[in-house]
Amino acid sequence: MDSERVTFRYPRGDSIPEGTLCADMHFHTRYSDSYTSVRRAVSLAKKRNVGLAVTDHNLIGG
Repeated sequence: MDSERVTFRYPRGDSIPEGTLCADMHFHTRYSDSYTSVRRAVSLAKKRNVGLAVTDHNLIGG
């Protein structure tokens, strides 16, 4: 079933079929080893219409 296939690659915006969910499944914030705040990460994900999985190391914050 093609509708259940998962592809791991960096998509070009114009090549994403309508109805496709895109997500960054491994994202760190400033509570780990990045410079991005949780608020900024969520804001950017929402603006770009992508899902986001925050995967900070050993901490829960923000």
